[in-house]
Amino acid sequence: MDLSKVKEVIELMNRHQLDEVESEARSMLGPVADRLTADGWSVDMAIRQGYPAAVIEREADQFGADLIAVGTHGRTGLGNLMLGSIAERVLHHAPCPVLSVRRPGEAEDTGKTDVSRAAQA
Repeated sequence: MDLSKVKEVIELMNRHQLDEVESEARSMLGPVADRLTADGWSVDMAIRQGYPAAVIEREADQFGADLIAVGTHGRTGLGNLMLGSIAERVLHHAPCPVLSVRRPGEAEDTGKTDVSRAAQA
């Protein structure tokens, strides 16, 4: 068995999967970027591979971002400690201000105001 051929097939399969993921990401993000642009926002859309927090930080620095808006599930305490938090890492290491937003209904009952709910009021 030629191991170089096996490695070549695996690399080709991985590249195909990555292409599919990138295509799906573009189809999901494109309409959002279009709506924001139509509303007068300046939008730069980038699809990158890597550890999300590090990629977000690097891209924000390279773009000279004024603000990073990042979604969060609202996990706190042990849930955050066990699962980690991309939003928290970005918050502490970003080169610019970070807006952390939760979807309505995803916030734990911590007594804190959910930014996305406050914005709707």
